[in-house]
Amino acid sequence: MKSDELLQNIVLNFHTALFLKEFEICMKENPQYTVEQFRAEFVNNHEILKRSEDNYPFTPVHQGVALSLAYSLVVLPFESADEIKQLNPTINALKKFNIIKKPESFTDSTYDWLRLIRNSIAHGHIKITPKYGGEHGDACFEIWNYQSGDRKNPKNFICTCAYSVFQEFLDEFFKIFIKWKLPGITIK
Repeated sequence: MKSDELLQNIVLNFHTALFLKEFEICMKENPQYTVEQFRAEFVNNHEILKRSEDNYPFTPVHQGVALSLAYSLVVLPFESADEIKQLNPTINALKKFNIIKKPESFTDSTYDWLRLIRNSIAHGHIKITPKYGGEHGDACFEIWNYQSGDRKNPKNFICTCAYSVFQEFLDEFFKIFIKWKLPGITIK
C-alpha cells in the first residue's frame, strides 16, 4: 500500500474510533440528536475532516474499517487454518473476485482463497483505490502475494474486487467464523 493511501486509512480509522466514542457521549447527553446532526457537528469540530468534506465526505463506515475487520477476522484467528480446511466452507463472494494471476497450486478452494487473502493482508500486500470502474462504482481492493513470500520474487497471486464485494466476503466469513468458533450461535 502506498504511504499516502496508508496514511488516509489510518486517519479514517482514527476518526471512526473517535466518532464512535464521541457519538456514545453525545447520545447520553443529547438523546434527541439524529445521527446526521451528530455527523455534521463531528466533521465541523475536526479540522482535517472539515477541510476534506467537499471532496471526501466523512463516513464512519469506509474501506479502512473493512481492512481492519479483515485483519481481525481473517489474519488473527487463521493460525488454526487446518480447522478451516476440514470445514471446507463455501464463500460465494469469492466468485466475484477478479483473479489476475494465481499460483500453479491454486485449487479455487475456500481454504486456498483464505490462505492467500490472509497472507496478503498480514504482510500489507493490499492496495485500496478510491474508485472502481466496475458495476459497484466504489473503492477497489487489489490483493497480492509474492512467490515464496519474498518481495524480491515476482507476484504469484493478484486479485481485485470492489469494496462492496470485499464487504460481502467479510460478512460471509464472519458467519462461518461464528459457526466455527462459537457453535450454537446463529447470525442472520
